[in-house]
Amino acid sequence: MTLPLFLLAAVLSSASDPLPKLLGRAFELGQLGLAEFPDGEAESPGHKARRLSAAEELAALAADPRPELRKAAVLALGKTAEADRESALLKAAKDAEAGVRAEAALALLRQRLLKRVTEYSTATVNALVAL
Repeated sequence: MTLPLFLLAAVLSSASDPLPKLLGRAFELGQLGLAEFPDGEAESPGHKARRLSAAEELAALAADPRPELRKAAVLALGKTAEADRESALLKAAKDAEAGVRAEAALALLRQRLLKRVTEYSTATVNALVAL
């Protein structure tokens, strides 16, 4: 198993720097959106509440001034968020950093693949076309 680069950086960096912990936190929160359930079984209310709480925390991290944290948060947000967090992803699609914009595009697409949204909004389509 290979570690994502930002997670490897978190392991190797100094314990006094909060950024590695925040990057790790973003990664952990994103994993809540990748849970698989047996065919025909819906997501439990408890799991959904944890996933939506994670999306709320990730939306705040997506506004951080550090581009590496914004990128990690946007990646995870695409796995956990529903349509109510679309504005955070649309804002990230206009970020000054190309890496953040790329993650935002993937996150917007991933939401539909994970069935977090039933269809793409006009705003999402326009943001993806603008990229």
